[in-house]
Amino acid sequence: MASKNPTVYLGYIDELIRESSSNSIELTSNKIGGKPVWASDINNSTPSCKICGLKLILVVQLYAPLENSRYHRCLFVFACINSSCWNQNKSWVCIRCQVIDPTYTVSNPTETKTVVNKNLSSEWCGDANDWGSDSEGDDENGNVETGITNLSVSEDCSQDNNASSIVVGATGSVTTPVASAEIEGGEGDVVEMESPVSSQVNVMSLLHSSVPVPQVSSQTFQFVPYYLNFEPEVLDTSSSPDSHVASLLHSYSKSHPVDNAISSGGPCEGEGYEKSVPGHGDKMFHRFVSRVRQNPGHVIRYCRENSEVLWMSRSEPVSDFRCRNCRAPLQFECQLLSTLIPCILLQLSPNGSGEEGHLEFGCVYVFTCSENCWSDGEVWREETVIVQAEEY
Repeated sequence: MASKNPTVYLGYIDELIRESSSNSIELTSNKIGGKPVWASDINNSTPSCKICGLKLILVVQLYAPLENSRYHRCLFVFACINSSCWNQNKSWVCIRCQVIDPTYTVSNPTETKTVVNKNLSSEWCGDANDWGSDSEGDDENGNVETGITNLSVSEDCSQDNNASSIVVGATGSVTTPVASAEIEGGEGDVVEMESPVSSQVNVMSLLHSSVPVPQVSSQTFQFVPYYLNFEPEVLDTSSSPDSHVASLLHSYSKSHPVDNAISSGGPCEGEGYEKSVPGHGDKMFHRFVSRVRQNPGHVIRYCRENSEVLWMSRSEPVSDFRCRNCRAPLQFECQLLSTLIPCILLQLSPNGSGEEGHLEFGCVYVFTCSENCWSDGEVWREETVIVQAEEY
């Protein structure tokens, strides 16, 4: 049963996992990159891409135990680095592994409190009473265009010595003089001018270019490993656009009682305030960005509630999703944000330097079995991954 206000946990990149400390990583560790740390009694091989057959590389390992469960539970999310497989569901795999916790006892868990930094930034100014300009000719940077065109400096002030007839300022003119340059020299002199050279670079091809897959054994591939640190999401509801607009509407109605009376009894009654649409027209992406930017820096969102799916470009029919093992409904568990991409550096050897540009995605959504189906003696079960690409 879904809770009324589920807690969303945000994952942040922590310190680098060095080779000297890699042996201390366990099944219960949260990290990106490196090699998967399976349970001691699990001898699991790395899955392969369902599109090209290349061995997949571990992107994230999450320790995700369930409340009142006797199992250690971990999610391993793998991806293919072949650029032709990017942004496709079949190039990603999520493996769920479980192992019995020998220390498990049926008891009420001790409640713990997490201290969260609430030093959040907001784009709304609480004391701003500026409703903006009614002019539709303002530029995208917010500068106001006055509408005065064809300005030229009056020549009367240079031809009339009478101070009373001097015209100060600028006046509009229908025929504004065209800017020109006078070149000294005889009429026979030749003036050379370099013709502008057009760019020979295809900018769009650069945006879609990718780094080729290294021609070495894929068994040696891994992303640079980092620990993950999780904190509860904090939403600054006091500075949301809706609350700011509501306060401005209230102030306006108090200072303009006549307009308020007309709007309440006139022909426009019932129309209400129409919320503005983002300039790009994509309300879903606007909601996605507005939610993510409240806690800058996080790369993963975790919450085992379907209500907390933060779709980036389109909503998927979650209610139709079924577990591939037991056919029970699926439940959202976590999503990987594109802010993770700069941290994903490919290593060709454990001590090698990382290379960028080997993985691309918009958002990756992981859905798991709502019943957490499992049988003793099993090694792993595959869950469902949905990938949404960034749209240029």
